Amino acid sequence: MPKTKRLVYILISTICILLIFAACGRSEEDDGLDYIPEPQDITQTLNIRMHYVGDAYFFRQAGRSMALEWEENGDIFELNIETFGAENVISEVERLNAELMAGSGPDIFCISARHNLWRLSQSGFLTDFYSLIDQDPVLNRDDFFTNVLDAFTFEGGLYAFPLRFAFRFAGINLALPQELIDRFAAHSIISDSELVAIYGDLMNLHGDEFDHLAMAHLFSFMRPIVFTSRAVGTYIDFDNRTSSLTDDGFISFLTNLTHAFRDVSAGFGWYTVNPMADFVRMRHLSSVYAFFSLDHRFNLINSLFETLPDYQYFGHHIPITDDKGRLLLNFYNNAYWSNATTLAVTSSGNQALSWEYIQHLMQVMSNPAPNDFYLFSLPIKRSLVQDTLDNVFEHAYRLPMNYMRGFMGRIQPMGDAWSESFETQVQIATERLLKYSEMPIAPFPTVPERLFEEFIEQMFLGIISPEDAAQHIHNTINLWLIE
Repeated sequence: MPKTKRLVYILISTICILLIFAACGRSEEDDGLDYIPEPQDITQTLNIRMHYVGDAYFFRQAGRSMALEWEENGDIFELNIETFGAENVISEVERLNAELMAGSGPDIFCISARHNLWRLSQSGFLTDFYSLIDQDPVLNRDDFFTNVLDAFTFEGGLYAFPLRFAFRFAGINLALPQELIDRFAAHSIISDSELVAIYGDLMNLHGDEFDHLAMAHLFSFMRPIVFTSRAVGTYIDFDNRTSSLTDDGFISFLTNLTHAFRDVSAGFGWYTVNPMADFVRMRHLSSVYAFFSLDHRFNLINSLFETLPDYQYFGHHIPITDDKGRLLLNFYNNAYWSNATTLAVTSSGNQALSWEYIQHLMQVMSNPAPNDFYLFSLPIKRSLVQDTLDNVFEHAYRLPMNYMRGFMGRIQPMGDAWSESFETQVQIATERLLKYSEMPIAPFPTVPERLFEEFIEQMFLGIISPEDAAQHIHNTINLWLIE
């Protein structure tokens, strides 16, 4: 090869090698030195399913609170709430059960009496809230009303978490015979069975004068099958899977029940709204009902404060219990379809995210809206109670001055008499509520009504006796417990 060509070849080869090295250098420099990856925001979505009720507002408010907190750290929290109507309650329970068996479903759903909480607690599909509380670096079990949590505990596990709670109250019609009023007033608490017995005696001894009175105002007292459901739960030991429904106490309850509801069927329902009845309405109700049942939440004016005598048509308001003296919570008016204040977290869901959100929700739900103060309930977290009471009582003070004046028209508001006694009344009411909040609580209802509805109906029709009904219910429940 001529010398000149050889030099050209060497020069071209050298240039190519240099170009290759330069390219490699640029690639290495581009991959490591000039490229700085953009920070990636963390985005997490929480899915909730609930029957559409007014409390959805609080759920969204808690979602906004948590989203703002996350935004401060450069992260994104999203809340997806799926709601359904009352007409779809049964199908939604069935849908949820199918999803849970398939390992899917929402992160959180609202528990109702339509869900079989006892069965779900054994399924492995739900998260034990005790494990979430015990792992929390700040909170422990004593930060909550553990007696209320006990009502949702099965075999040591807490598979439903109540955000707030309230008690059921009953007051007696002050136009009834004095001996029955005194009998009622002698109680500091009163059981369903005792209420039924007093009503039965009213009909037996004074039926000629008072047989026009139904037993009680509001939903659960006017639906015997729901009334029975609470009594059934009293005689069941879920941890040991046994029942004692042939007990004389349950038979006595069924006997009195047939007297109290002798003219209605077991499935009969009567629903009236606005448990905060004004005094005009209270006067009307006193001509219709023997008892005034404050069925699902506290009613401050009627159950916690002493109102003026001229306006009292029902008095001596006291909490209702089961036959073991355990207070009844607001299950059947607020939980019969869907209780937006009692939550379950699925095992397949995001448990840590769910618990973080629930803590925001507890805070948001601790203070009722101004127009909801007479339907309030206590927060499950102890540290939130006093703020809730202060908020509620502040609105309670304004009610006689403003709400009643406009609502009752010609009837004079309480005025100065209320103002002078208000501070004392608040102190008494607070002491009562705090005392009640420490009492034992009846278990959350978990027994399906279908198990005993037929026997109650046959008893009302006179086909079987209360003793036979109790035996049939006992046998059926025992089989259900060991399935």
